[in-house]
Parts: sequence; structure tokens; C-alpha cells
Amino acid sequence: MVTWDQTWSFTVNYVAPKYPKASIVSVSVTEADGRTTAVSNGGTITVSKPPISIAVMVKNVGDGAGTIYVDCLVDGVSKGQKSVYLSVGQQSTAGSLVWSSISLAEGSHTVTIKAGH
Repeated sequence: MVTWDQTWSFTVNYVAPKYPKASIVSVSVTEADGRTTAVSNGGTITVSKPPISIAVMVKNVGDGAGTIYVDCLVDGVSKGQKSVYLSVGQQSTAGSLVWSSISLAEGSHTVTIKAGH
């Protein structure tokens, strides 16, 4: 038989990690002549002065601060991934996520913007 000389007890609190979550706020396309058009999800725009620039604004709608990654694809081909660190509720600043000098051949092109953490 064991005689316990001392007993300790304690509480362990587990706090789940908090993560950022990306939300696309706005996307706009600027033509070579400086004309800028706001784009809606699923929308269609017509441009006549390529190359174009695509600007994206994102917001962190998650419950933790962190890096938001954004990728711009034209016809399924990535034009490069960009990232921005955002606090909870913070929105990226204008000009921080821009893909410039995107050349287009005549015809229809599908642009996809992906945002995540």
C-alpha cells in the first residue's frame, strides 16, 4: 500500500489557435490609358487599351492576425502570388496588391482572384 505524501492538481486550459480568413473586398482593372473599372464577382468588363493592371483589396475577417495570400490567374495561368499581413478586421491598403502590365490577346479571357491564408 502506498502512502501519498503530497498531491498536486491543476487545470489545463486549451485555447484553439486563431487564424486569419481572407475576404475579397474589391477588384479593379486599369487600362493603359488610366481608365479604371470596378469589377464584380462573376461580372464582365470590356477593355480596349491593354496591357491592364489588376488591383485587389482584401480584408481579414478571421479571428486572428496573419498573412493573407492572393493569387491572380488569367486563363488559368498565375500572374504571381502576393501577400499582406493583416490584423483582425484590417483591410489591405490601396496599391498593396497590384498585378501590372498584363498583356492580353484579342478575345475573351477569364480572370480568377484567389485569396486565402
